Amino acid sequence: MKIYYILAFVLPCFAENWCPGHVPASTSRCSNSTLANALPQGSFIETVREIKNGECFGEDTYSNIFYGVLNNTNDCRNAQDSNYQCNYAVHLPASCALIVNMGTYRFGLIMPTTWNGSLLTVGSYSFGGGINWKDMWTGPKYYSLATLSTDTGHISTQTDMTWARGNEQAQKDWGYRSIDGSTKAGKALLAAYYGQNSLKHTYYSGCSTGGRQGLKQLEVDQSLFDGLLIGAPAWNQTHMLPWITRLATINPPGQASSIFNRASDATFIPSRIREACDGLDGVRDSIVSRPDLCNITSVARNNLTCGASGVPSSGCLSPAQADTLIQLYQNYTISNSTGRYLAFTPPEPGSEADYVSYLAPGSTIGPDGFDWQWEIDFLGYSRGYSFSDDIVADAAKADPGSATARPRNTDWNAFNQRGGKLIMYQGLADGLIPAKSTNSYYEQMSIAASGAVGSFSRYYQVPGMHHCWTSDNDGAKYFAPWMFGGQGQQSLATTAQTESVLGKGDADMLTALMNWVQGKGAPTSIRATTWVGVSTTIYRQRPVCPYPQRAELVNPSNVDSPNSWVCR
Repeated sequence: MKIYYILAFVLPCFAENWCPGHVPASTSRCSNSTLANALPQGSFIETVREIKNGECFGEDTYSNIFYGVLNNTNDCRNAQDSNYQCNYAVHLPASCALIVNMGTYRFGLIMPTTWNGSLLTVGSYSFGGGINWKDMWTGPKYYSLATLSTDTGHISTQTDMTWARGNEQAQKDWGYRSIDGSTKAGKALLAAYYGQNSLKHTYYSGCSTGGRQGLKQLEVDQSLFDGLLIGAPAWNQTHMLPWITRLATINPPGQASSIFNRASDATFIPSRIREACDGLDGVRDSIVSRPDLCNITSVARNNLTCGASGVPSSGCLSPAQADTLIQLYQNYTISNSTGRYLAFTPPEPGSEADYVSYLAPGSTIGPDGFDWQWEIDFLGYSRGYSFSDDIVADAAKADPGSATARPRNTDWNAFNQRGGKLIMYQGLADGLIPAKSTNSYYEQMSIAASGAVGSFSRYYQVPGMHHCWTSDNDGAKYFAPWMFGGQGQQSLATTAQTESVLGKGDADMLTALMNWVQGKGAPTSIRATTWVGVSTTIYRQRPVCPYPQRAELVNPSNVDSPNSWVCR
């Protein structure tokens, strides 16, 4: 899935919320001699630099350091996500930036001169390595937060897993150790730079693999973070990755009449399902807000199959292809000695724009593709292995890197008693991490927390939102409001768009989380936003509601206004 970034130039802070009480740091302390002694034995500072206001800091694929003024930043940020050639935190406030080598993994830390007393750790994406500089700049720039990210022990693209093959240490660094160790070392560096006992709170923000990392850290140590913002977490590694592999057995590469092998499938299927299921919530707005009411079997037969009434002949599915589509939306169940049990759940109808990333021509499907790679590189399977349901049992037993986050193994009582707060969010149109998977985590957490879940957590389902950000669109505007301050979202908006959201507790989940941790009250609904193109013209705003509530329309005369909706 390609990610497009639009460079945002923003104000350094939101005066009424973040400027008062900031701690000015002496830039003369930005030196190896001041900071190195704070690190644990065996670790060292690779680079430390004073960054002037408006400058950038980061590194490329080969760990070549860049600092100063970056030209053509838009082009560089777009290129970064596909090949990691350019990976920079852009237009920073005056800061001290450093890279620390912890032995088997590294991390970057940006300490702004004007500091609000808190640390933000940001997560990674998929299997990619390298310090996530591109998401780090938002902390110092928008909130005056010291901000940290780890390379998780390797440098790679998001779909490259070869670094894990036969390397248990690298798997564990990616699984949990790098977040834990980097954040603890980062706290020690803050004490050395700003002064002992100056750190007030520590926060975390991550989506996808970043979401998994945060939830895993809660299992490992409930005291490291005071507040966590978790999006679309890939928490169930041992079941989700075999499920992805299974998709390639249902819709394998080739020319069989039952598979999707046309470029048109990637547009025809999403648009027809969206049209069929859009109005099930009583509102025609190009958003599938109630995917639970969408009968995919009926839609496949009546809205996508050639010869059905009203189905265009161009791009329509054969009956065999419709059967394949229906199968792709079935629960993945496995037989054992006591019967059949649920191994994993599929995405919701309406998620096809994401879902086809696993299925469409040009995706990395096949015996040498992403869909089969995890079993080879993490489980040690040989190339050309044959898929079977036994892989799930093998994966559950091995849990490579101890990467799976287990809600029933997390001490939620300890997290709650120390005042910890957790906000989770999930796009209902996410075809990469199914919404039902996040639902399952939340439900298991609720059971493990013995009814206290509402005192420390909130979960928001976002109708129409894809994986972590954006939604279906018509080329000029995204249909579903998707911007609310989740990881990476800030980098897909313009300056003015970003400034209209971030720092506002009713529109920015990270601000809402920090307010909650600081005793300013639990969040209720959060106002999500989408715009007309890159303009400042708001196309739609809508409340996203704490689960299990949903937004219901009370004023049909203006469906695009947030005031026309209530959470019930």
